[in-house]
Amino acid sequence: MTEIQENAPQSQSSPVDLTLGFNGQALDYLLILLKTTLLTLVTLGLYYPWARAERLRFLMNHTKLGSHAFSFTGNGKEIAIGYFKGLLVYGVIYAGIIYGSRITAESPVLGAVLSGIFTLLFYGLLPLVIWGGKAYRLSRTRYRSIYFSIDRSQRNAFFKRYALDLIFVSLTLGLYLPVLLYNLRKNLTNATRWGNVPFSYTARLSDSYWLAIENALLMVVTCYLYTPFALARRMNFDANHTRIGDQTVVRAQLTGIDIISMIFVPLILTTLTLGLAYPWVAVWARQRLLQRYAVLGQFDFSAVRQNKDLASAGGETMSDLWGVDMSLGV
Repeated sequence: MTEIQENAPQSQSSPVDLTLGFNGQALDYLLILLKTTLLTLVTLGLYYPWARAERLRFLMNHTKLGSHAFSFTGNGKEIAIGYFKGLLVYGVIYAGIIYGSRITAESPVLGAVLSGIFTLLFYGLLPLVIWGGKAYRLSRTRYRSIYFSIDRSQRNAFFKRYALDLIFVSLTLGLYLPVLLYNLRKNLTNATRWGNVPFSYTARLSDSYWLAIENALLMVVTCYLYTPFALARRMNFDANHTRIGDQTVVRAQLTGIDIISMIFVPLILTTLTLGLAYPWVAVWARQRLLQRYAVLGQFDFSAVRQNKDLASAGGETMSDLWGVDMSLGV
């Protein structure tokens, strides 16, 4: 027993206090935006997947945690394949909804049925879109040469939970929506991996639910002037209940003033300059957002092992078409 204990590997956990940051230059981002926008216009939109990959690469490759930067290894070709598949699915659903609404005057029952079916398809595909988008983004992102991934064994449970939650949201006239959003966040976080290191979401449902109710009431009472503060509270809550491994946690210190400045400063400056200031304000807003996040605790980097799980780019493109991004671009 003594010999076994002596030969057992010793934990090399050390204290970590790492802040997120962004060191990209606005001029470089401007050149990328000009190039990708021009090529997208010239090719009548065909260059869009390569434009998206190049922009993601710039944003991720200049995002740092401590002294190490993340890197994005996705490319335009794989996004293009997913893009055209996603565009086809989205186009069929959208066309079905429009057709159903147009024939309602002539055939109310048939129009209502068609609109209902395609609307259900839209929301029914939403969990696939969210899961696929996150899976692709994670599988093409690495930190300290270790890739992120999502645990595919949890995918079916994720879809089933969403389907049940969607039914309950309908039956409760929306009162169950905070539970659906809580389960989305929890299940996606718990399925996330960095190499062999799992993430976990530790918030209690009751705390998350009452925070949602309180935020909603305060927004209504203040005629939605409280919205930036509600958003800051939610982002802090979700981040501060995220754990990496056993002894490392995420910490966020966003304020309502941060949210207001990151929305209105870019909006005002971009409008006044007819869009010319966008790269500068976009870089500034990303820097301001990321520096409010940190990773704290004890961590053994030597114990991290590669566990790369390749995912299709279809989900990434469909999440863009659906307007869904659960990762906030990070």
